[in-house]
Amino acid sequence: MTDKELEDLVLTHAQQLGEQFDSVLVMVSWQDGTKTRCLKKRSGNWHAALGMAHEFVSEAQAFDVGCEVAAKIEPPEPPEEWKKA
Repeated sequence: MTDKELEDLVLTHAQQLGEQFDSVLVMVSWQDGTKTRCLKKRSGNWHAALGMAHEFVSEAQAFDVGCEVAAKIEPPEPPEEWKKA
């Protein structure tokens, strides 16, 4: 597909979804040789789309931080193990 066809495809779907929802934000990415390319299209309420994007990024960051913290937590000693010391 050409760049224009790809852009039209994503925009068409964003607009179709926008007929049913107050705000739509569509983000797609693909490999083009050695580069990663992306398209972002939206429909409807800009402020809601911005809020959704912010929430998406915040949740992903919180998940990553949670995974880092969980990896550093020492497992508890088995019950009664402290009595053997």
